[in-house]
Amino acid sequence: MKKESFYVPNVADKDLAALPPGTRSWIRTQEERVGFVVQEIEQYQDDHPPKPRKSRKPRSAAEIEKEETERHAKLEMLHWRKVREERPFSIHLEAPGNALLCRVEPADGSHQIHAADGTLLARTTRHKGRIVPWPRRARWELALPSQDLPYEATEGSVIGWILYSIWFPLVVALFLAMMFFLDGNAIFLGSGDPTRTKWRTATSRCGLKYRKNVYHTDPEELDHRIAYAQAVIHRWRTNVV
Repeated sequence: MKKESFYVPNVADKDLAALPPGTRSWIRTQEERVGFVVQEIEQYQDDHPPKPRKSRKPRSAAEIEKEETERHAKLEMLHWRKVREERPFSIHLEAPGNALLCRVEPADGSHQIHAADGTLLARTTRHKGRIVPWPRRARWELALPSQDLPYEATEGSVIGWILYSIWFPLVVALFLAMMFFLDGNAIFLGSGDPTRTKWRTATSRCGLKYRKNVYHTDPEELDHRIAYAQAVIHRWRTNVV
């Protein structure tokens, strides 16, 4: 079986009507969609009405309603981003019937990945990075009941972090200089932390790799259900999507 490459983008608003409620992300290759992610999250309750804003021209009822709808949608998306790691989700095949591929449930700081029949496939845990007492990159541990050695991964390569530690202070200094000379109108264009990640055991090939927003997996090495679920969790933990 050949290696597979896929990515996990957000679902476009225009496609939501044709999908089950709670659909958040795709599982997609370069050629087609192979699955989608469904998560049940309670609807956001907006308990803080907007402050009246000053406007030079009167607005129609339709304009006010449109603005309120957009505002509520934005707040609901921010709420989802905040709680998505705390809620179970399921991955379904993009095919007639939308068959359940696997289900993921948070458990004690980890996520358990279950097959459609409830069998435990894997447990994945992310350990945060730190600066003191010595620097350590954030790392992942993906344990499978079927094998003794877990898949382990660290976020960002050593070279990537060295270059980032050199480049980032220069970017910040440039931004501050632009703020001074442009009267505070500069835009910060710095990049995020290095995120290149490889999941591998001490004795095996790489089961899953993430680089430049694309995941690469070897189905002979790692079950594609586990690869999809781990990719979604990784995407949600390390990126704002």
